[in-house]
Amino acid sequence: MNSPDQRNSSVSRPPRADAPDTIDYLTMLDTEVIVPDADTPRERTVRGVKIDFKSQRVLGVLVSEDGQPRWQVSLPEVQSVDVDQVRVANRDSLEHRRYGGGRNVFGASDGLIGADVVFEDTSEKAKVRTFWFHLPGGAIAAYEISRGLLHDLFAGRAVVTRDQVIAASPEEIVVSSTPSSKLADQQPR
Repeated sequence: MNSPDQRNSSVSRPPRADAPDTIDYLTMLDTEVIVPDADTPRERTVRGVKIDFKSQRVLGVLVSEDGQPRWQVSLPEVQSVDVDQVRVANRDSLEHRRYGGGRNVFGASDGLIGADVVFEDTSEKAKVRTFWFHLPGGAIAAYEISRGLLHDLFAGRAVVTRDQVIAASPEEIVVSSTPSSKLADQQPR
């Protein structure tokens, strides 16, 4: 699990502390998955999510069992997400992982994480570093972006809200305008 000291301290929590249902994707990775009525104790962890890029919505959580990605849990079956665990309703919540109906995004380097951010009004480029989504509906609230190490050190990372996104794919998001303020100054809704 990524600890706050491994990341910029200003972005280790959701941008809105008063929104407990807002989940930081990178913080959720490698978190233990608790299945209340499981037959046998297994090591289950969050491996990634399934995203519908057209609607900018997280559809489900991808779960690894004993190190192998085996299961998916639809978002309505996720009861809670805490710092150290994700709790699902019951063992029937675990479905065999399947393809289709969204794009699987695994870990911190596949799909959306690291995707290019293209601004409609400038030639400036950036990269997606993480994103936040709401429970239980799965709507992506915002994307944290990086414009490079030096820019991040001096000006901080920025947030792009879903309202600013014109188009999204696993490789690129197109944004209507360049964000001007730091991450701490913006709050997704």
